[in-house]
Amino acid sequence: MVSKRMLGLGTARSVIRELFEYGNQRAAVVGRENVYDFSLGNPSVPAPPQVNETAIRILQEQPDLIHCYTSAQGDAAARQRFADSLNRRFGGDYTADQFYLTVGAAASLCCVFNGLTCPEDEFIVFAPYFPEYKVFIEGAGAKMVLIPPEIEHFQIDFAAFEQALTPHTKGVVVNTPNKGMSVRTLTPHELNDTFDIRLMMDTFFIKDIITTLNYNSTLRQQLLENMEKQKQFISCNDSTVDAEGYFQLDLEFHVLYLTASGNQKAVEVLKDLQPFTFSAGTYFNQPHYRDCECVEEHQAILDAALAADPEGLRKAIETHIANSRRAFQLIFKVNQMV
Repeated sequence: MVSKRMLGLGTARSVIRELFEYGNQRAAVVGRENVYDFSLGNPSVPAPPQVNETAIRILQEQPDLIHCYTSAQGDAAARQRFADSLNRRFGGDYTADQFYLTVGAAASLCCVFNGLTCPEDEFIVFAPYFPEYKVFIEGAGAKMVLIPPEIEHFQIDFAAFEQALTPHTKGVVVNTPNKGMSVRTLTPHELNDTFDIRLMMDTFFIKDIITTLNYNSTLRQQLLENMEKQKQFISCNDSTVDAEGYFQLDLEFHVLYLTASGNQKAVEVLKDLQPFTFSAGTYFNQPHYRDCECVEEHQAILDAALAADPEGLRKAIETHIANSRRAFQLIFKVNQMV
């Protein structure tokens, strides 16, 4: 027995390979110099002389370095050279231990995807893309989410990208011309920045929010109903099992709260920030007791707003943001240890 999935991948014709073979056929007819092959990433110019000279020197003077294994992380001297080069050019403080050398980009990508992937994770990829990304991502157990290009100008379709972001988004594969690709994930520093922005927005509009909730009965009722749903959810569920369900209720509460400010742009900013928070995987790892604390903090925010207590509301917001910030920072630290 063999894997039907891998058999299908192995027997399917590669468009890139077909273009490459067609280029070879045409070269035999019209001459290699008249064929511009954009299929494989083969260099169109020879390597610098220093590359050939170094390879020959090592073969002649240090043959034992060629016909043996290096350390799994890569030759220590080579890694130190990379660190020194980056530090010299960009003023960094890299060390050799921060580098892991692989034989080609494919091996690096497989290491990255397998190292990041947890159950139900997704990676967003922009078209056009290297077809092997799909194989690497699915081979790691994740799902590839494809964003087609904006055809008229052949640029990234950011509207489609925004819609594709979900709590399952683990990273975004970014191709940089002449620099290859990387898998973009939210860093602890960036997550901290999102809490700063939320704190500024939630406290800046306090007076407007209190005023609106005291005359807009519809919005007030929506917030009250959302609180009841949150309480029911945490009493019947472990939100770590249904993190997306809790995410939707949490997002709805904060959207309704900021809607009361009358500033639609602030609501849009919040909606843009939240998916990145969840793509970091924090809500999937947040303990249930913290979810219960969040519901209590939401209730304190709503109580202060309905009581027209601006100082109480400010304190409730600051408490909620500070506690959420600490919880997420702790989750990041734990994730780095496992």
